[in-house]
Amino acid sequence: MISNRAGVVPSAAIVDAAVVTRGLTKRYRGMSAPALRDVSLSVASGEVVGLLGANGAGKTTLLRILSGLLRPTEGTATVAGLDSVREATAVHAVVGALFGGAVGLYERLSARENIRYFASLNGVSRAEIPQRIEEMVALFGMQAFADRMVAGFSSGMKQRTALARAMVHRPRVLVLDEPTTGLDIAAALVVQEFVLRCRSEGRSVLISSHNTGELERVCSRVVVILDGCIVCEARPGVDIARGELRELYLRISGEGV
Repeated sequence: MISNRAGVVPSAAIVDAAVVTRGLTKRYRGMSAPALRDVSLSVASGEVVGLLGANGAGKTTLLRILSGLLRPTEGTATVAGLDSVREATAVHAVVGALFGGAVGLYERLSARENIRYFASLNGVSRAEIPQRIEEMVALFGMQAFADRMVAGFSSGMKQRTALARAMVHRPRVLVLDEPTTGLDIAAALVVQEFVLRCRSEGRSVLISSHNTGELERVCSRVVVILDGCIVCEARPGVDIARGELRELYLRISGEGV
């Protein structure tokens, strides 16, 4: 059943939840309207939840709060039982984050060196790092370019490196902000298959996208955000037929995706 949201997380929904937010509001200085308004959401372990909304709807703000990178103005967020503000450093260790495509990669380093740096940064022991790097190189099919400098990479190669960087410390929760934007079909499919693999392994994933077909393929649930508010959620293939998510969004928002 398609759900209209009233900003409340039922008590039953937080059992075994990997992510719980209550009343999240975020106001940026100089902006008249809040970027987020009273957002309450839970994500179960092993669930892939899609965030669908126009540019500026609040998707990235929500993901940055859940990553421990941004403080909410009001409300709380917990990730794997950790408070996103008081325990932000610990949150970084259990979250794998990808924002703005490959932003954050060091272009003068090789892919392998980037992965090594972020493994160390996120607490992987020195003894384990070589094995973790090889796991990531194999997982994302990076053998042909792992030792090349990132500066010369295509968008797809950078995205694979960024995903490897986000996964090397084996996070329990992944937040992916429009991870396939600007990628060709083959590279986008690599990302989608990766999300499906995370789902099968029991990891929780939040993924924002404008691509309704992509969200229908990989998500167990899609949340629609308008003007900083969660207004609706639906389960593709359960609440709505495959291929109907775009129509649902247009009906609710009156906008294009």
